Amino acid sequence: ITLAAIVAAEHTRLRMARGSQLHTLSALACLLCGGGLLSTTSAAPLPRADAACQVTGGYVLVDVEHEDGSGFEGHSLEITSSSGRAALCGQHAGSFVDLVGLDTKWAEANLVSGRSVLRVRGVFNGQVLTIAPGDIPEVSGVPQVKGASRSVGIQSFPHIGTKKKLLVVRVVDSQDSAISDSLSQLRANVFGGSDDSVNLVERYQSCSYGKTTFEAFEGETVTGEMVNGVMELDIDVNAIGANNDVIREAARSKLFDVLGPGFLGSPRDTYVMLMLPPETSGGWIAYAYVNYWLSVYNGNTWSRSASAHTHEVGHNLNLAHSGEANNQYADQTGMMGYSYGSDEGPKMCFNPAKNWQLGWYEDRAAIAAPTSETSKYKLVGIADYENSNLDDDHKVILKVAGGMKDYYIAYNRKIGINSGTQEGGDQVTVVERDSGDDLDYSRLKSKLVAKLSEKGSYTVDESSGVTVTVDSITGENPKVATVIVGAFPSPPPSSPPPPNALTVQILTDEYPGETTWTVEFIGAPPTYTVSGGPYESRETTYTSDSLLPAAGTYRFTILDGYGDGICCGYGDGQYTVFLGGVELF
Repeated sequence: ITLAAIVAAEHTRLRMARGSQLHTLSALACLLCGGGLLSTTSAAPLPRADAACQVTGGYVLVDVEHEDGSGFEGHSLEITSSSGRAALCGQHAGSFVDLVGLDTKWAEANLVSGRSVLRVRGVFNGQVLTIAPGDIPEVSGVPQVKGASRSVGIQSFPHIGTKKKLLVVRVVDSQDSAISDSLSQLRANVFGGSDDSVNLVERYQSCSYGKTTFEAFEGETVTGEMVNGVMELDIDVNAIGANNDVIREAARSKLFDVLGPGFLGSPRDTYVMLMLPPETSGGWIAYAYVNYWLSVYNGNTWSRSASAHTHEVGHNLNLAHSGEANNQYADQTGMMGYSYGSDEGPKMCFNPAKNWQLGWYEDRAAIAAPTSETSKYKLVGIADYENSNLDDDHKVILKVAGGMKDYYIAYNRKIGINSGTQEGGDQVTVVERDSGDDLDYSRLKSKLVAKLSEKGSYTVDESSGVTVTVDSITGENPKVATVIVGAFPSPPPSSPPPPNALTVQILTDEYPGETTWTVEFIGAPPTYTVSGGPYESRETTYTSDSLLPAAGTYRFTILDGYGDGICCGYGDGQYTVFLGGVELF
């Protein structure tokens, strides 16, 4: 049996193509939709060169997603200055525009959403800025990404110990259309009341044990009217059938006119929730801006939803999504998965990866290095964090660090402040996330990989055999999950593979979804094809085993959908093929 290798790459797609369809948002946004994308805009053909503008602004990464977890990413600028010969150049200062023509991989390697300042030359077409061909963006103002060394393992927490101000805005359009709730009802939905025990302010107060709190914004309009937490805002635009970005931009601009340019504070410590009328187009639910002050909600249901509020403001605090399997929303153990339409729940907090990032339980967090030795840990649920019966050995979060992935382990006790968890209740949960203590957390979505009952186990590192095992779940006040982390003896070696055994190993780069491969029989029937990919996890080794059915010649083809290969600009990906246990290439 011979195996002919033909390594192919698709080069037909232009780099500019990635990100050419964008929704007009202004920061790394979570956009949950029901029934299709919101408005999208495409770049128009470039006009004459003298129509180009020199634009400077804050870079923001746009993450447009459907309710089912699909979607796409793009780029935007919050423009601070724009100059040039074209009449439109000077009209965009202070606005948000979509940015077309910026290479996504380059942006991910060089830019930090909400922190980088970008200077580009491009052409405006409405709310879209298309980068001029050949223009090389200039990057400045990139502060060091917050993070501590791996030996410490938990970064600084600027949101802890300071009260955040919160302003909730009931937007009324030119036809007097608005959400049906009054300002007093809206206040109860967000800040709490006699009939609203589960709400955004309560969730952060309860889940953080008072470490991250919100209070009502207090100020006055430019005409002297007092504002206390909630306000009504009239705009001169008809919301019926309009794209939500038009209504949002009208409300955002009017808000600065009414409250003055400095109402957010310096530094910005006020978070704004825009409750838009229900008639805008697109079937969208809510979206927010990571490391930013704004979140937006659609109509009556989502202006009341405690989980949507908690989820979106979580993005404001730099939290990414929590997923499971192939769906980035599907982790239902905490608030960064799906949002729910109820205004009274579910009563749950966040998964262990998010809790590690937030730092609320730092004094009961531990790191378990993946070694050949085993260690035993006593885990309690977050609802028992302040239980007076705890000793120093009780932990709330355990992190297994090392390699390309970090794993976060917690006992998802379904009581008290976490009594409404929708998945993995009273089990030990294992959550995976790309290693990133020194990276921008907004890029690091987590994934629920295991829900373990007593005696259950999960191997977090196949190469070293490091396994998480739940030894026991005992007690009541508190209930304790005893977890063992360590390498266990390997099974005896298996017999040599047969000569027709085919093994394909793929080490993915930073874009695993672009890699696919096939092995095909060349010649007369019988025909035979085996394939692999696209893959889910970046910088991860995948192994596929099969048996070739007949002697002959086979073609191995590996493709990179983006056309730039798997090594070495965006990760050190590689492939290896074995036949009968012998490495071919």
